Amino acid sequence: MKVKSTLFLLFLFMSIILFSSGCSDDVSGNQDDDDLEDIVPGKTCIPPCWQESKQDVQPSTRYFYGMAYDEHRKVTVLFGGSGEDFCDLGDTWEFDGSWQEIMTQNHPPDRWKPALCYFPPMHCIILFGGHGENDLDDTWKYDGQNWTKIVTTHKPSRRNNAAMTYDEQIGKIILFGGEGPGMTNPYPHTTWLFDGNDWTELDTTDSGLWGKDGCKMVYDHNRQRVVLYGGTAGIGYYDETWEFYDNTWHQAFPAHNPGQIAYYALAYDHATERTVLYGGGPFGGFLDRTWEYDGSDWIEIQPGFRPPKLIDHSMVYDTYRKHMVMCGGVSGIWFMEKGTWFYWGETPTLATPALDLTVLIGLLCLLPLVLLVRPRRTVAFFRRLSSITMNHSLPTNEKI
Repeated sequence: MKVKSTLFLLFLFMSIILFSSGCSDDVSGNQDDDDLEDIVPGKTCIPPCWQESKQDVQPSTRYFYGMAYDEHRKVTVLFGGSGEDFCDLGDTWEFDGSWQEIMTQNHPPDRWKPALCYFPPMHCIILFGGHGENDLDDTWKYDGQNWTKIVTTHKPSRRNNAAMTYDEQIGKIILFGGEGPGMTNPYPHTTWLFDGNDWTELDTTDSGLWGKDGCKMVYDHNRQRVVLYGGTAGIGYYDETWEFYDNTWHQAFPAHNPGQIAYYALAYDHATERTVLYGGGPFGGFLDRTWEYDGSDWIEIQPGFRPPKLIDHSMVYDTYRKHMVMCGGVSGIWFMEKGTWFYWGETPTLATPALDLTVLIGLLCLLPLVLLVRPRRTVAFFRRLSSITMNHSLPTNEKI
């Protein structure tokens, strides 16, 4: 009896070792290039990395445009901006792996510095304000077919370059900051909420966050709160990190940060669960630095290849293609860029265990021995092993 038990335990031990050896040793958290081939043709860099996309057709050179990712249709939407001859633009573009201009029956008047974000309850892009012949306070929605103006009872004051994102926790769009036409107080400091029908003003001045321009904000899906960084008010630039939750703003105090900058690009990476910031600059400056914020600290990422030093550009995360999309902006001495860039972040995660061919052969080689030792228990064991394979876990508190 002891010999049989010993043989059986030896078989179980060897099976566990073989099963463990079938687990993938790729702990980079990245998808295999083969998996991404159909989604992102031509990906050649190793994350974290930037890669320029060679697009035959893409939006004309521009800066201070609006951009948002439509999660329902799986496309990036771009609207407006200021062009090479400093004229206001009113064209609509979509990116689904390649750029194409969308001709709509109606569209908002030409403008630059509009605020755009995706609104899941209505499966549409929402646009607010910007600057045309003057600062604007209109609200529009884009459903992939046409732009439609939304007439609201209340609305934020006229402004351009406001920060706007959708807060999943409260189910509303949050708008903050920007620059208005007033001379005494051109930087609005109240926060506005949009529910799809009307705007509601939320006085958050007690939080200590005051109005600013050139800042952006995103929703951190992992921690369920809005993240806002930096910005400027006149010639003063900020390096503050703020988070919106519990119906107000709270300042965070990370040990590191991207510095006193504004007019950068900001987006939330669903794969790494981090907020990604690129470019921007201090007063009169341009940067080409990449930062990631995990909720505790800002971490500078130093990829070997990167876009030029940029300001006045935008970036979104494509949840279907699993990478950032960034384009346009201004570099150097007011040189307008046209290129499209992708960014892949990286986080270490374990791959799902798999029962590969080597493990299967090992188990089959031991099968005759176990059948001779304990046939009834063997049947029960392989039934349990099948369950283990499906659930990717080995019970430790039950006897076989």
